[in-house]
Amino acid sequence: MRVPSGKNMSIYFVALDSADLTTRKTGLTGFTVYRSRNGAAATIYTTPSITELSSANMPGVYSFLMDEDNTITANSESEEVCLHITASNMAAVTRTIELYKHELDMILDVTDGYTIRYLLRGLFSVLFGKWSKSGNTLTFRDLSDTRNRVSADVTTSSRGASTLDLTP
Repeated sequence: MRVPSGKNMSIYFVALDSADLTTRKTGLTGFTVYRSRNGAAATIYTTPSITELSSANMPGVYSFLMDEDNTITANSESEEVCLHITASNMAAVTRTIELYKHELDMILDVTDGYTIRYLLRGLFSVLFGKWSKSGNTLTFRDLSDTRNRVSADVTTSSRGASTLDLTP
C-alpha cells in the first residue's frame, strides 16, 4: 500500500484468533503497534487509534489510523514502513507501507537555496500582500497579514539589501 508523505491515513486489517488462525476476532481493545522505517529499530506507537468497522457486517475488520511518524525525510522520494499490530488472543498482523513524496511536492521542494514553494510565498506577498514604506524601506506582508515576508531598502534609482522571511 502507498501512502502520501505527511497524510494521516487509515490502514485496514483483519484480526484472527491466535489459536486457530481462522476465527475473526471482534470487540478487541488494547492494541499494541510497532513501526520500523527503512529497517530501523522498532518504535512503539504512543497512542494507536484502532477501531472495529462493524462486528455485525464486517466482523474482525479493523481500521488503524496511521498518524505518527508519517512524513518522509526531505531527501527521500519514498520510504518503507513496517507495522506490527498485536492484541490479546489475536494473531499478530504485519503490514508494510510505502510512504512516498507526491510528484508535485518533489517539484515544489527542489532545493537550490530556496524551494519554489518558499519563493512563491515571497512573490505572492509582493504581488498581492499589503505593503508599506518607512523611509527608504519597502515592506511586503504575507497574504494573511501576519508577518513581513519581504523588506527592501530602496532609493529612487535602485534597490539595496533585501530581507526575506519565506518560512511557513
